[in-house]
Amino acid sequence: MFPTLLRIGSLTLRTYGFFVALGVIFAYNYVKYQALKRNLNWRFLSNLIFFCVLVGLLGGRLLYVILNFDYYKTDILSVIKIWQGGLVFYGGFFSGLIFGIIYTLLNRQDLLFVMDILTPALYLGLSIGRIGCFCAGCCYGKEVHQSLDFLGVVFFHPESLAPIGVKIFPTQLFESLYAFIIFLITHFLLQKKLLKYRIFFLGAMIYSFFRFLNEFIRGDDRGSLILGLYPSQFISIIVFSLFFLLIFYIKKWKRDVSK
Repeated sequence: MFPTLLRIGSLTLRTYGFFVALGVIFAYNYVKYQALKRNLNWRFLSNLIFFCVLVGLLGGRLLYVILNFDYYKTDILSVIKIWQGGLVFYGGFFSGLIFGIIYTLLNRQDLLFVMDILTPALYLGLSIGRIGCFCAGCCYGKEVHQSLDFLGVVFFHPESLAPIGVKIFPTQLFESLYAFIIFLITHFLLQKKLLKYRIFFLGAMIYSFFRFLNEFIRGDDRGSLILGLYPSQFISIIVFSLFFLLIFYIKKWKRDVSK
């Protein structure tokens, strides 16, 4: 829609980068509020967020480049142009998660509780960041059939990554919406002290369910099929199944510990 937010001479502010940064700022301040309210180790959490965001951005970009390698092998310099769009959530999710687990354990913090605290912030940031995807036109949807015409949007900007002049599904906004719903659910659980140690896994399960469905109407290059599924759908099934089992394992562990 509006890939460029501001251009002053040779200085260009990309809308995508702006909303990703805005999402990080909101997520950061959400965790800060929760930490100060609960008298948690804010210095540790602040460092954790910084490095997880950095590692997550690199991981998200790496997976995007891998899935779109045919394009990038002819334009290697475009790999570093992350501000123009091109991140895969699951790439950032798993790279940030692995780093976060290691960093938290090395600092001898309560890993599962830290994951609970960070969960709402993750989906709040994602919800805002996906608006940047919509503005840039990346992660766009398929062409809308006439019966669903009211759901479609048309991109006209010549710098848009989405097809121009064709009514397509705004899949970026769909993800922004369900990410915000996940934020509200996980925030409620955190405030009410419900599902302690399981909020992260529940949030990821809800996300994977909606992401699986959203992939059916994505129109950009989704990568090679895996067992008849797009890569993100295949990953979604693994995430949902694994975290479903972990929720029940943690529930049993909590019950055994309390005996």
